[in-house]
Amino acid sequence: MLELPPPLLFAKPAIIQPGAAEAVRRARRDFLQAGTVLFVRKKASAAPTNLTSGITPSASFTTNVGTLASLVDDDHASTEWTSTDDPASGVANKYFQFDLGSNYRIIEWLVTGRDGVTYSGVTLKTAYSDNAADWTDVNSGEAGITITGTAESGVHDISAESPGSHRYWRLIFVSIGTGTSRFGLREVIGMGTT
Repeated sequence: MLELPPPLLFAKPAIIQPGAAEAVRRARRDFLQAGTVLFVRKKASAAPTNLTSGITPSASFTTNVGTLASLVDDDHASTEWTSTDDPASGVANKYFQFDLGSNYRIIEWLVTGRDGVTYSGVTLKTAYSDNAADWTDVNSGEAGITITGTAESGVHDISAESPGSHRYWRLIFVSIGTGTSRFGLREVIGMGTT
């Protein structure tokens, strides 16, 4: 006698009598021929979140007005930071560096510029480190980005490069084609997942 467990439930062991192997094969064949489909639910990916909110960066820029903390205060409208650098000639390869405290994967940067100022022809790149000393570039730079005072207008997407999870991250301003006044920003957001 052959006792089969209920479909998809295997809490009760199957008891197979000697000589019942053919019956098991028939039952398996009938089960598959009945068009039964088994679905395996894939674990959903976590939605990207703002990993840099409230984490004051360090920077290779020299601050003119404001504080670096204003870049991560989730205020796109009223707080602003400026450097002493001229946008078109003084920002080459200067960066903002974030210590996320644990390993996280940044997939894109969202940058808000100064009110009434447009930086065009911006080239941004990203680097990461596990010890804050040895740095690896994620890419050679993404060119043609425009950063304005509109919230999150400057987007630097690195999701295709799959940089993995790391503790330390840099957003590097390789160059800026044009821009007026002193270089400055209102917000820098590193979006990512664990």
